[in-house]
Amino acid sequence: MDLALLYRIVNLLVLIPWLCLIFLPRWKGTRIVVYTYLFPLLFALIYIAMFFLVSGSQEGGVNFAEFGTLSGLTNLFAKESAVLIGWLHYLAFDLIVGIWEVRDAQKKGIKHWMLVPCLFFTLMAGPVGFTMYYILRLVKTKEWVLE
Repeated sequence: MDLALLYRIVNLLVLIPWLCLIFLPRWKGTRIVVYTYLFPLLFALIYIAMFFLVSGSQEGGVNFAEFGTLSGLTNLFAKESAVLIGWLHYLAFDLIVGIWEVRDAQKKGIKHWMLVPCLFFTLMAGPVGFTMYYILRLVKTKEWVLE
């Protein structure tokens, strides 16, 4: 399996839903392709396939004991396959957060242009974008509790 090629492919694929979220949030195609969570599901399926394919291999195997210490985690992520699996994790979950932000903002009547910086940062640095959206939502709705 060519990990570099797979990395390039998923990085291009993830742009499709993010561009739809930013530029076409109310388009019928966005509702069909993005709001149905097809892309996070696709990334999750690739993640699962890689996880099980790599777990059995000597050079890229995942040892769960390595998650228990920082040095073990560092050792785990010294493997390209583990880095790609981790990257797929980020792609899927950041996209899920971005989809939720757009749908929540639409329900709460938050203007889309105000959400765009949050989406950019959710794509680039998930927790930063989520925090930005939380603050925006709090200011606009006065609601602390997320639904």
